Amino acid sequence: MEETILEMRGITKRFPGVLALDKVSLDLRKGEVLALVGENGAGKSTLMKILSGAYETDSGEIYIDGAKTEFNTPRQAIEFGISIMHQELNYLDELSIAENIFMGNLPLKKTGLVDYPLLMKETKKYMEIIGLNRDPVLEMKYLSVGERQMVEIAKAISRKIRILIMDEPTAALNEEETHKLFEIVKGLSAEGISVIYISHRLDEIFEVSGRVMVMRDGTKVQTLETSKTDKNEIVRLMVGREIKDMYPHEQNEKGDFALEVDGLSIFPGQDVSFSLRKGEILGLFGIMGAGRARIVEAIFGNEAFKCRSLRIDGAPAHIRNPHMAIKYGLAYVPSERKKEGLILIHSVKENISIAALSFFKKLVFFLDHSHEAETANKWVSRMSIKTPSLATQVESLSGGNQQKVVLAKWMMTEPKVLFMNEPTRGIDVGAKIEVYKLMGEFCKNGLGIVLISSELPEIMSIADRILTIQDGNITGEFNKGEYDQEMLLSAALGEQSDGNN
Repeated sequence: MEETILEMRGITKRFPGVLALDKVSLDLRKGEVLALVGENGAGKSTLMKILSGAYETDSGEIYIDGAKTEFNTPRQAIEFGISIMHQELNYLDELSIAENIFMGNLPLKKTGLVDYPLLMKETKKYMEIIGLNRDPVLEMKYLSVGERQMVEIAKAISRKIRILIMDEPTAALNEEETHKLFEIVKGLSAEGISVIYISHRLDEIFEVSGRVMVMRDGTKVQTLETSKTDKNEIVRLMVGREIKDMYPHEQNEKGDFALEVDGLSIFPGQDVSFSLRKGEILGLFGIMGAGRARIVEAIFGNEAFKCRSLRIDGAPAHIRNPHMAIKYGLAYVPSERKKEGLILIHSVKENISIAALSFFKKLVFFLDHSHEAETANKWVSRMSIKTPSLATQVESLSGGNQQKVVLAKWMMTEPKVLFMNEPTRGIDVGAKIEVYKLMGEFCKNGLGIVLISSELPEIMSIADRILTIQDGNITGEFNKGEYDQEMLLSAALGEQSDGNN
């Protein structure tokens, strides 16, 4: 019988007007990787915040090694060997790798000063464990996202943890970094460290976990052995219904050109030309760092660029900043919705209307708040945004509903072209399907969409046409049905010039 090191029994947590957790129980074995899945709002994060000491329970008990345990702060949880790696990484850019790994736990001399030789020695030991080949004194701002993720793991290991909670650890990683992370997770498991692995990417669940616990609406649905289930069953348990079409997408009639780009360059040697028709979804695919986002952000005015010709809806466009881009009919859904797409402490209404405030001007310096609320409410209804009210702070919504608020914000500007950068990152299966359906509806109404996605199944299913990008240039163009996964990856790596040849 495998040793059980953690039991959470009958955990209940209420917030004003919301029962977030309803008598949820969880058990974890020594050295096990337990996957925790569920739609946004299912209660996963609340349960893990209780386990990591950020929240107190209203009722329920926690047992570690069979002994009833109480802790009410993250520091107390760490003392019990429990550490959490959040989706939004917690690091300080200006400090070194070593200082970030031992943040709050720096080795000190008897004088009270930091023992830097010991700090470097210990840092190198943990960097070797995770396979990070960098100088310990290098500042965090010079690391890739994947390397910063590895530093977070090293920080957790340095605290002599027994249980590591990983919340969407691969959300911003490329394929190579993701596989490296999997190896680290398997290594931790082999050393007897237990991992609770939260992810919306179900393929990962089957790669790393031995069991999977499914949650829905604040309750535990079922715990299954990963080897004895499949994605369809997990999705059905998550959403409470059968998902027959994971990637709903209709072939819409394509209209005139919505966007024409000829000879765009941000840096010497770059020469990007492509077009987008009304009603079309054009996919941009490439490995992380290929330059997909820079192309889109340049057109949207976030970066200086040169272009032989840029036309929107058939007319010449000269864009120098996002304000001008919006006036020309462009909209941009960024990959980091919490940092770039939303003002988290503002209301749902304010976030939806912020890009189109000129529509609600009343006299010179005033807004027609009644009209603003009425219009925002229409978008909440149209996009099925689940929110207690328009006045609710957007940070309290689930990830999927936050993303729909971002979409509503841009659709209120009545765009002609919508750029979408990783639009389903970090949202659950049900919310993804809703976003896909909204994209199809927008296209049916004549909108042109440029989709950036790192998920091959998504971009292959949703896009009408795909451009592969490497080092900021287009390496291939593929019409729907004329490619497979291998062809796209080869082109994205520069090994194939054109899928139509």
